[in-house]
Amino acid sequence: MSNKLTEITTQYRRFAKNQVLTEAHLNQVLDYFDDQDRLSRICLTGVGIVCGFKVSCNEAGELEITQGTGVTTDGDLFHLYKLDEELGGKIIDIEKLTYTHYRVYENDKSPYTPFFYQGENQIALFEALTEEGDEDTFPLSELEANEGLTVKDAVVLLYLETYEKEQDLCVSLTCDNQGLEIIGNYKVLLVSKPNAAHIKSFDTTLSEIDYQELFYQLPELLSNRAIMLREDFHHYPGLKDKFASETLKNNLISRVRNAYDTLLNGLGLTEIRDIINLKLDDLFAFTPGDVPPDFQYRYDLQGPGSYLS
Repeated sequence: MSNKLTEITTQYRRFAKNQVLTEAHLNQVLDYFDDQDRLSRICLTGVGIVCGFKVSCNEAGELEITQGTGVTTDGDLFHLYKLDEELGGKIIDIEKLTYTHYRVYENDKSPYTPFFYQGENQIALFEALTEEGDEDTFPLSELEANEGLTVKDAVVLLYLETYEKEQDLCVSLTCDNQGLEIIGNYKVLLVSKPNAAHIKSFDTTLSEIDYQELFYQLPELLSNRAIMLREDFHHYPGLKDKFASETLKNNLISRVRNAYDTLLNGLGLTEIRDIINLKLDDLFAFTPGDVPPDFQYRYDLQGPGSYLS
């Protein structure tokens, strides 16, 4: 996998009349907007699984993965797909894929260093396949016998392999007018738990904090929904009181504060805990008889979609 965000393009040139264009001018524009798109996903959305990609092993020892959406560490969108046999394109409108075979994966087209290597040697990686291929593919049921790794004990790694396609021999129609083709192959790789830990060790964000354990420590905070009737909108003071009572009901703000304590302790951000607690006190230190005019905004702050897990 090529690390596209190793160097970020921060400027580009506007084209002018009668300008002589070079490949550097065009690539600079492409790189600038491509980097902005990738940075938006990483910094604003986040890296990892957004939804789906539920992994299971059926009775036949085959691997099943539901369709999903993810963002790679380089800002690429990740989906499962199957090939359209008639049109030759890729179809992502699928419920799940069943992987029946595997082959040893060689990371030679775009070496993903240092993640896939121990010294100069590549760690054991196995590519899961939805059908039998050439003589180098084997049924997943033989993975344990051949490689000493069972499907149930394997860690599933979704990986995007990107590289420049090797140039063919020059012919009159393809020497100068086609450009370089960038290949992106979506892979489902199987690795052992020790090798998965080795890959994870190079990611300082994941290795520093156990996010999985922290996720299960967070309480499920469901907001109090304000159910409005038609007559509630006839009197403004009554409308304020109803929103305020839902905001303060069930000791919700105190439970939000405790949830933030758990989250910030797990993230090692205890220095901002007092700031958040003071802000919560400032925003919600009102009584049903003294409701501020921005009551709906304060309700929205703890309202639908704001719960932590």
